[in-house]
Amino acid sequence: MQHVEKALQQQTPHGSLIYKQLAVFRQVPPQQTSKYECMCTFVAFGTSNERTLLLSCLMYALQPELLYSAYVKTYESKEYETILLLKKKISIDFLEQFLGLFRMSTCVIPFETLMSDEMTTSIARIHVGTKQYGNFHCKTNANLRRKYYYKRQKNRKLREMQHVLEVTGMPYSIDNMIRLYHELTVSRCENAGLRARINNYQERVAALRI
Repeated sequence: MQHVEKALQQQTPHGSLIYKQLAVFRQVPPQQTSKYECMCTFVAFGTSNERTLLLSCLMYALQPELLYSAYVKTYESKEYETILLLKKKISIDFLEQFLGLFRMSTCVIPFETLMSDEMTTSIARIHVGTKQYGNFHCKTNANLRRKYYYKRQKNRKLREMQHVLEVTGMPYSIDNMIRLYHELTVSRCENAGLRARINNYQERVAALRI
C-alpha cells in the first residue's frame, strides 16, 4: 500500500488523512447477515487514473459486496457513477465526508431497499457506460445479478402494460385482448361489406352512364 499512499499525497493534500482512514475502515468487521448495512451510489468527476486510485482504496478498505463503476457520459466529461453495497456498518454521512477528501465533487445517494427503482436504474446506466470497473460480473455476485435481471424484466413488462393501456384505453388482460380481437374481426367484416356496397354502387352508376 506504500504506492497508494504516495499516489494519494500527489493527488490531494488530504492524502495522509485518507491513508489513515483506510486502515480504520479496513478494521471494521463485516456483519454476518444477509442484508447490506450500507447501500448507495455516488457520482463524481475524475480522470481514469484518479478514479482507479479511489476505487482501489474502496475495494481494499471497505471490502464491498458490490462495487460497480463506469463513466456514464462521454469520457471527456469525466463524470462517473459507482454503486457500493457494504456489509460493514458505515454511515452514509461518514462515507460522503471521506469521499469528499478525494476532491472529485462527489454526490452520494443512498438506496432504501435492494433493487429499488433507483438502484436498478443506476446499474443500467453503468451497464452502458464506458471503462467499467468492479465485481458485478464476478461469480460471488451471481445471486445479485439474478435479482437485477428479474427486476429489469419486471419493469419492462410494467412499461409494456402501461403502453397497452395508453394505446387501447384498457388494462392488459386476456379477456380484454380477446374482446379487442372480436371487435377488430367485426369491424373488418363491416368494412368488407361496406366496400362491396360501394363497389356495387359504382358499377350501377357506371352502367347508367353508358
